[in-house]
Amino acid sequence: MYIYASYIENNSSKQNAPGGRIKLTERVKALDGNMVFNFVPFLWTKEGKDINKNKRKAVPVEEQFSLNLDFRKQLGLDK
Repeated sequence: MYIYASYIENNSSKQNAPGGRIKLTERVKALDGNMVFNFVPFLWTKEGKDINKNKRKAVPVEEQFSLNLDFRKQLGLDK
């Protein structure tokens, strides 16, 4: 959780999006240890580079992990 919170703090700015950096960091801190944020568009896409413009939803870690494994297969990263 610490690494993820640091990423958000370093990639968000107070001027962007309602609530800006502080509110988003507080949302991350408030997540249950079994939940993570899923961002759409995905952060690794060209469209998803600005974290403040993305939609986010708290999802179970297992669900996100399964999605990540599926993307790795689709992208040919797992052999």
